[in-house]
Amino acid sequence: MDDVDVVMINENTVYKSTQNEKKIEQAEPENNRTFKRNMEQAMIVMNKLEKLMNLPKVVIDEAINIYKNAIRSGFMRGRSIEIVAVISIYAACRKLKVPRTLDEIAEYSGFDRVELGKIYRAMIAELKIEIPISDPKDHVERIGRLLQLSDITIEKAMEIIDKAKEMGYPAGKDPAGIAASAIYIAGLLTNERRTQKEIAHVSNVTEVTIRSRYKGLIKITKIKVPPVKS
Repeated sequence: MDDVDVVMINENTVYKSTQNEKKIEQAEPENNRTFKRNMEQAMIVMNKLEKLMNLPKVVIDEAINIYKNAIRSGFMRGRSIEIVAVISIYAACRKLKVPRTLDEIAEYSGFDRVELGKIYRAMIAELKIEIPISDPKDHVERIGRLLQLSDITIEKAMEIIDKAKEMGYPAGKDPAGIAASAIYIAGLLTNERRTQKEIAHVSNVTEVTIRSRYKGLIKITKIKVPPVKS
């Protein structure tokens, strides 16, 4: 994506911070030196992603817990501190239903999306992390605010998703793509239009995905949209 700051990560990062040391000590009462060094390196990654992705503090707190469990369970073996820290952030977002896509995580961290996906699936299986089913509506408000859309258009997008789910549309598949497409349709209906390119940029899905989900939503909901001027 354009104008995105990437966390450049390597395994030789040296990190010291009084504030983060307090967090680490709270996470690990035993204050094991090796554990603490491991957490220090993980925290530099987590803090950078927190700032770059504007994540709420509750996500970081949950990511610390997940990462701590990854160390204690042996999940870290054969995996770098940095990539497990990144995946802990993503798992925390999913667990708390904070709408961030794996594409966004890959973009901001600099790690390969496919590799992140494999490690994420392994993590939730091995650590038995309960992940709620993602709902497209979790993404709608965030995308709408980034596009500076009115409450009317955002609510219309919510209604479109609800109607699609009532008609049996598989909303659990690609929730961000469905949300982006619902936003696109809602904008056409309220005359608060945004281009597919604009929506793709802020939602971190492709224009191809938006067009595909758009067709699916229109077909199942039978919504009549005004013609789009080229």
